[in-house]
Amino acid sequence: MTKPSLTIVMPFYNEVAFLDLSVASVLSQRIDDLEVIIVNDNPEQFDQTFFEKQNFPTQVKVVHHAANAGLSQARNTGIEHAEGKWVGFLDSDDYYLPLGLKAQFDTAEKTSADMIHGLAVRNGSNAAQAQVCVADAQNNATAVFAVGRQVPEAGFGIFSSWSSLYKREFLTRADLRFDVEQRIFEDRLFVVNAISHAQSLVKMAKPVRVWRRRESSITTSPNSVADSLLKLKAFEKCIDHWLSVEDLRGFGVREFVRIWLHTLTQSTSSPFEHAFGNIAGPDAKVHDALLRILSKYDFTKEELGDCLKADMRHARRTGPNRMSTADFLLSIESAVKGDNVTLRRIYDAFNNLPAKPPAPAIETGRTDPYMEGVEFHFHVGLHKTGSTFIQNMLRDNREQLAKNGLLFPTTGLGFPDGVYPVRPGGLPGHQALLWAVNNDPEMFDRLRAEIRASGCKKVLISAENLSAPLSDEDHRTATFDRLLAMIKLSPGNAHVFAMVRRPDIWIDRYFREIAGNGAMASYQSIDEFALNNERILSLPHLFGDFEARTGHKVRLGNFDELTQKPLVEQVLALCGCDAGLAASLVQHDHGRYPSPCNAQVEIARLVTLLQPNLATRQATLQAFSGMVTPTDQHDILLTPDARQKIVNTFMAESAEFAADRGYTHAAPDWKADIANAPASGAIDIPERYIQAMMQSATWAAALPTDDGQAPQKWTAQRIAKGILRRVLPNLNI
Repeated sequence: MTKPSLTIVMPFYNEVAFLDLSVASVLSQRIDDLEVIIVNDNPEQFDQTFFEKQNFPTQVKVVHHAANAGLSQARNTGIEHAEGKWVGFLDSDDYYLPLGLKAQFDTAEKTSADMIHGLAVRNGSNAAQAQVCVADAQNNATAVFAVGRQVPEAGFGIFSSWSSLYKREFLTRADLRFDVEQRIFEDRLFVVNAISHAQSLVKMAKPVRVWRRRESSITTSPNSVADSLLKLKAFEKCIDHWLSVEDLRGFGVREFVRIWLHTLTQSTSSPFEHAFGNIAGPDAKVHDALLRILSKYDFTKEELGDCLKADMRHARRTGPNRMSTADFLLSIESAVKGDNVTLRRIYDAFNNLPAKPPAPAIETGRTDPYMEGVEFHFHVGLHKTGSTFIQNMLRDNREQLAKNGLLFPTTGLGFPDGVYPVRPGGLPGHQALLWAVNNDPEMFDRLRAEIRASGCKKVLISAENLSAPLSDEDHRTATFDRLLAMIKLSPGNAHVFAMVRRPDIWIDRYFREIAGNGAMASYQSIDEFALNNERILSLPHLFGDFEARTGHKVRLGNFDELTQKPLVEQVLALCGCDAGLAASLVQHDHGRYPSPCNAQVEIARLVTLLQPNLATRQATLQAFSGMVTPTDQHDILLTPDARQKIVNTFMAESAEFAADRGYTHAAPDWKADIANAPASGAIDIPERYIQAMMQSATWAAALPTDDGQAPQKWTAQRIAKGILRRVLPNLNI
């Protein structure tokens, strides 16, 4: 039997949502004689049956560990089982660019080098577009063919083991394996070993693969003390290896310089805070470990100074944040002596950090005295918890509400002028008011005038986008602070409330909403979206800053209790209104604002993937939504495993917080429902949807862009040539 020419090793722990895409990215490379070895490092959770259900072709093999052994051992296991002439590594949540691996493999075959490095590009959690990784852009963007002693110099700027293909004979000859003591932060040590032994190295200077930077991964999770210790241990092993190889001491000095500069760099991957944080408490071990490393080596000032100038990663810093040789040497001396004051000064100067401003506050002189007697209640969402129905009810009954002392302002209600909902029936609440924060200060004069004229002492502002689940806390807080400032309202007069619903159903509905509106986050599958955005299941993350600003606990309603407590009744109760007020309101028929059906979601995702221009994308979906009616396909899109994980995460992150603020979970019922739920069926895309999408895309492609030029044509012809079948291979179209 012919041996494969290429083996790709894929360690697997629990990346279920990403596995199929990762494997498919390898198999689509037009390399006939390749093999993929998936190393199952989580046998307690996944057995052979799980992988058999994936229906991978025969060139995909699965090797099972007896127990979890870590990423390094998983890659070593893959090397031991590899039969290809060339070996590469792909994490099971990353993927290759179209024909990127093919180009890397062809280069390997043509040059027969020991190592072939290709550039990696990185995308964010909620964006399909990617950019070349900074380290590659700085160090590896020029094509190089290095041999002999040129290799360490050429390869010094390579930091990731997975960016290269390796000749299997070279791995055997140099006895190259990953250090199993380094369960994480193993890459650089492997690369140092490789480039110190390789006889030849090619740097392609072309992108070949995507590093998917996502939430809750090793690289995005905060460093623990244990993580920092492992990272420092890896740093030390790298230096020691350079010093152990004849004539490579200079690279050991450079590694030391690189590591210390990295330690001083303000980044989430630096162990600086643990090294110089609470050194009398939990950070003591990290502090001591770093001091031991700094004191261990006998590098001279001349060696350090020369290498500082040559450091590939930081030598290009210019201006105020360029590290001088004197400050560099002083920083080491200060660290060893425990002079944290001097060290912090150098650290701040190196990172060019301005003094941290205090949290935004509203000056007393900017508040409106009239508002001191008015309570503001801000309904901040969440999305897909009945907000549109609530807003329609409140708008239709404004007069009745005002008679009872509650104003639902018309100022700022709806979309800004000239903006329309992507899907029919959408009402974003006081979205125009949020828009006016940065665009129309006079709107707030009109709002205050409307409040005075009403005589009401309670005001209800409904703007679900204030919750901004996919934004970070700083953005959410800044928006809220700015809104309060424009109203001229003291934070103490602001109260925040939201409706909460069962988390797995909420994620499903929220994903449908952002997909239907053309949000870039919907480029990924819903299971990928759920993993990439686990933080939105943390109610303290979503609402904690509101509480810090106002001094009041957020009040939470329960969307799941509609049969016992109707939505508007709950909303008015959260605003402190009399119980009988809700019963006096009249409900008008505005139709429903339903979530997109499964077929609409897939069409919207396809449009998002193929059309990067937001305006054109939304114009396409606006037209499409107006042309079709939903199918009856509404099965939940999440897999049962993903649903169980969502519930477990919510319980761990939010259950206690929610219960203290009015939302009581029914987790046992949720889990039982998930366990008994039938498997989702195949999604059927009606032919009329395809026609409507192509017509809508043709119309939208003619829209001029901001510079007056027509956007790149995205025509029905391109779709007709097979794009649908390639992007949605499992759908019945």
